[in-house]
Amino acid sequence: MLRRSMPLGVIVVLLLSIITSSFLTTHSSLTQAAASKTGVADQSQDTGINSTHHESRIWAIAKNGKTTILQRVCGTGPKYQLATEYIGHWTEIYPRTDAANGCSPSPTLAWIMAVDADPGNTYRIFSASYETFLPEKDFLQRAQRSVCTVVSLGQLRCNRETVTVPKAYIDAPGSNQTLKGTVTVRGWAADLAATSGTGVDKVQVYAGNKLLGNASYGQTREDVARAYGDSRFTKSGYIFQFDTRTVPNGATTLRVQYRSKLTNQWSSVTKSVSINNSSDGPPPASHTDTKLTGAIENGKTTIFLQVCGEGQKYRFRSERVVDKAILWDQTYGAVDGCSSKYRAVIGAKPGEQFRFYSTVMNTSMSDNQFLQTAHRHACVVNPTGDIKCQNGNTPPPPTEPGNPPSPSPAKCAVPHFWQQDPAWRNHPLRSNGACSAYCGTIGTCGCTLTSAAMVFRYYGANINPPQLSDCMGQLACPFYWGTGGACSGGKASFASKESFSWAGLDRKLNRERRPVILGMSYRNGNTHWIVVTGGNGSNPANYTINDPGYKGGASMRLNAYGPGSGWQLREMATYTGQRLCDTTQQVTQTTETIDPLVGTATKVPDNVAEQTEVRDTITAPLDQVLVYHTTDLTMTLELTPPKLESEASEMLIWTDSISNTTWQPYTSYVAMPASEKVYVRFRDQKGKTSEDAVAIRNPAVPLPESVDAYNVFLPLLRR
Repeated sequence: MLRRSMPLGVIVVLLLSIITSSFLTTHSSLTQAAASKTGVADQSQDTGINSTHHESRIWAIAKNGKTTILQRVCGTGPKYQLATEYIGHWTEIYPRTDAANGCSPSPTLAWIMAVDADPGNTYRIFSASYETFLPEKDFLQRAQRSVCTVVSLGQLRCNRETVTVPKAYIDAPGSNQTLKGTVTVRGWAADLAATSGTGVDKVQVYAGNKLLGNASYGQTREDVARAYGDSRFTKSGYIFQFDTRTVPNGATTLRVQYRSKLTNQWSSVTKSVSINNSSDGPPPASHTDTKLTGAIENGKTTIFLQVCGEGQKYRFRSERVVDKAILWDQTYGAVDGCSSKYRAVIGAKPGEQFRFYSTVMNTSMSDNQFLQTAHRHACVVNPTGDIKCQNGNTPPPPTEPGNPPSPSPAKCAVPHFWQQDPAWRNHPLRSNGACSAYCGTIGTCGCTLTSAAMVFRYYGANINPPQLSDCMGQLACPFYWGTGGACSGGKASFASKESFSWAGLDRKLNRERRPVILGMSYRNGNTHWIVVTGGNGSNPANYTINDPGYKGGASMRLNAYGPGSGWQLREMATYTGQRLCDTTQQVTQTTETIDPLVGTATKVPDNVAEQTEVRDTITAPLDQVLVYHTTDLTMTLELTPPKLESEASEMLIWTDSISNTTWQPYTSYVAMPASEKVYVRFRDQKGKTSEDAVAIRNPAVPLPESVDAYNVFLPLLRR
């Protein structure tokens, strides 16, 4: 480890160096001994997942004509480690055990990571929170880290580096083992750079290139937690059973593939095995039921479909009766019981009729075989929005409507703006230089500004996102809440910004009668802001939102960002004002020009600015594949084929977790299970195919760099 030379009189520094060296040497031998036990160990005790690393906040101050860099680390692990690397010069590691209220050194104190820095100096800042101190090599590999450059006196620009350390092992079966009948695959998988939990959200098992299925992930592995220094890895075990008769006899490679929640990337481990079964095939497939239900979404009917039975594959197709247009046709993997619910039809109107084909099978079928053997159901949409179905090709007549309910009182609707609207997605997001160059436009990083524009329009301001950005001058990125309100022409005033709670959200919506701008963070560190327009209680499905990240983001449900989605709700901001629907004022869409100087003279305290930092993201071509809107289980795509030699007639769709080789007739909108990434390929009438287009479910948004009040904590002062 490189050490910066320092005066002998700095006793605290010397003590830190001695403690660090002696502790890391002792702990290294313990960790190596535990890590050597890669198979199944004693798992009788389950301590649970207790340790987390919530966040690391880095900022700078001017002191004595130089720049001092500060860091605060928050988490629930008892052992904190920090490090500073003056890139190309030296590295120092600091072990810490003192924390207050979940932060080290406390929510109001900070560690000094570097002093006397000059403009142009670049540092790499490390931090981690575990239940034991990690050896130096492991800490530097697994810790969160940011590269920070001093841009001017007291000003710092930081970029978070992506850190991932995927690790896995197959405990059973053994290498070169001969398998027959039903066998169990078990082992563990984790991303050792995880700040909470195991860092892995999905495990799949393959034989060669054949997907056997998804493993049950989350089994208790105390031995893994001990080996890697933290109980967050306790639930890293996986288990999977499969019938080897579904795999040809002979040598094959057993591959376990696992996905990191930090990067959404797949890694894998393999073992060579041999399959040796008799000529008996798998049990015959059985198809016991197909369940069809209807629900109203966005004012129209969605028809959900579930296939029930047992077999290696299942397939279903939905089509309109009037023109036999195929809406969805897909083959999925094994089913044992009932499948997930799929949106087989979206946007249906009363009186429309649909036909459904479904089957369970062990081997793939041609279209002719499928249509000859599939179960058939036909449905009609009732005037009330639900559906009526029966077996066969002919839909039943719709149910006669009863007396319609009394119309509900008109509600004040918050308008929806889409930050990727072609009218402004390339418009500058005005900045004072504190935002990354990536955040140069409303389309890339304008979710906060776009959400605020919705609220200002709700209160009667004649303003849209590009006008708001111009009005705010250099304070649109990071977004200054008070300055934003001043740009509303007196229609809205910044009220408050506070930590998220369900009780607080309910109160603001229903007692204070204010829409709420809600901020959240993704498991990889990204952030996003939306507008909550109504709802109550603590169930996210009860709340409606306007999401600036989606073209169809009006009146979505908050459970799109609920448990299991990877998002954590963090902060709430509100404005006061007179609701437009409480007055007779009418607002035109974008005709009035707002004075760009309004509001720029308002001084806003630093602690209400939303600082931003950017991680590299993958974006889809917006003219080809667009995630139109999403829920907790499904997503809807809007597809626009590229120009080929002739008109596009077919499309091929697959995801990061669902493979597919079946071409289907092209349609503009597709409903499908929610996935991290969706890939689409188009084919025209002459057989020419397009390049792959990719859409990402979660909006591409910037990383936060919070600005807090600070106090200097002296023990780490270095000169």
